[in-house]
Amino acid sequence: MRSLLEDFDKQSAEQMSFDQIWSPDIDEALLAEPRERTEDTPVSGRHQDVRLYVAVLLKTYVDMIDAGLVRDAPFEVRLSETVSYRPDIIFVSNNSYDRVHETTIEGAPDIIIEVVTPGSTAIDRGDKFVAYEAGGVREYWLIDPTRELADLYHLGPDGYYDEFRPDIAGRLRSRVLKGFALDLDLLWKRVLPTTPEIVEMAQEMVNQRMTTSR
Repeated sequence: MRSLLEDFDKQSAEQMSFDQIWSPDIDEALLAEPRERTEDTPVSGRHQDVRLYVAVLLKTYVDMIDAGLVRDAPFEVRLSETVSYRPDIIFVSNNSYDRVHETTIEGAPDIIIEVVTPGSTAIDRGDKFVAYEAGGVREYWLIDPTRELADLYHLGPDGYYDEFRPDIAGRLRSRVLKGFALDLDLLWKRVLPTTPEIVEMAQEMVNQRMTTSR
């Protein structure tokens, strides 16, 4: 199965609305949840909307600055011979490219984002948190559409996660991917931005990144 992000590019993003990018193949891809989620755990349309929005925003930004690649489930992350997961979204920087294979990444991606469901809360905040921290995942985002909560953890020099809060504008800002941020007020809106609006948002972040780098 092809990842929904493998079929997405900026040109199509400029021409399609958020609703128009759905297709049976994309629906099928988004329903392919990580292996540890059981069949009796439903995934809501809201979960899918938030997951797709974040994935497209992240991929568009990463592509614009040529920072690496973005993959979504069911792409597998093998942290060790015995520990592997299929996170909702991952970012792999250019420096970590050698770890990436056709269907897996061997070792830790730079960023993992999990969109939490009621049935995945315990493992996302428990087993995965511990595994990602121990495995060297530099940044871990937890987004809970049901509770409207978003948490960002950055791996400190001591090898443990430090939690970072939103800035005064209500944005969670990545420490790993400079310039990338999520507007939490926007994230919890019932109607999420259209795809052209997402492209504009990514371009604005790129412009701000260039300004602060001078």
